[in-house]
Amino acid sequence: MAPSTPKLFRRTLDSIFRLDWPEPMPIIFGREDNPLTEHYVNLTAKHNQVRQMVLDGGFDALFLVEYDMILPQDALLRLARLPFDVSYGLYCERHKLHRWLSFFYIDEWAGVSYSQDEERAKQAWGMACETDGVGLGCTLIKRKVLEQIEFRSHPENKVADDWLFALDVKAKGFKQGHDFGVKCGHITNKGDVIWPDITADGFYKVEFHSPIETEITEKKSLQLIADRLGTQTVYGRRKQKIVTANAYIADNGHSYKPGDAITDGLMVDDSAHYVQNGSVRVEYV
Repeated sequence: MAPSTPKLFRRTLDSIFRLDWPEPMPIIFGREDNPLTEHYVNLTAKHNQVRQMVLDGGFDALFLVEYDMILPQDALLRLARLPFDVSYGLYCERHKLHRWLSFFYIDEWAGVSYSQDEERAKQAWGMACETDGVGLGCTLIKRKVLEQIEFRSHPENKVADDWLFALDVKAKGFKQGHDFGVKCGHITNKGDVIWPDITADGFYKVEFHSPIETEITEKKSLQLIADRLGTQTVYGRRKQKIVTANAYIADNGHSYKPGDAITDGLMVDDSAHYVQNGSVRVEYV
């Protein structure tokens, strides 16, 4: 789980528990215990902790799944069948250009994603290919790799440990590759899901999150319940007006405590409004 926002999405959990695997498989959920440390240092420490668990426990491999991933049911089976020492599923970065986090070239300073090369992307789609690795969101690492390589942080925190791990794997002569048929969703903080898609512009598509799964008619109110352990983003494709609240609500420049009257209504559009430890009632306008 991310150290700055230690949470686990339900769709991630569902996809983990649905994974096909013929043998018993221990599943460990971990969050960072020292959120005051630099972000990338936190992740490195957690990765090294689970690495040691694998080595001490006599396991054959480590399967890493990050908190915001949605895996296909056959992800682990497909990765385990690959001839690589480190095998990756395919997913997009959540921010900026939504590039595929599968690179055919990386060095200490830069890299080129498959989705930045149309011909390579189309040739690789659905296939297993040797790559230079990168994102650890859905990754199977064999024991022999972990015996020789520890996760490490960049001294200036310029990149995460996944980038340095891929460089170290390459330097040690291990083989790493992606199964471009193991297509994973990457959940954003707003609840949207970024999916790799060879037929879409930029080779990705966005599954937009809506807080309502059923049709809402004009002026019909609805209830949004926030997780007591965290926050929930309230937004929609249509403007909404919050008419009552028994929760803490914040937006840019305003905040409302439980019990505060919102006489004029708080307009909610596609920008983030956070609801914590309670619920609000909104209606479309």
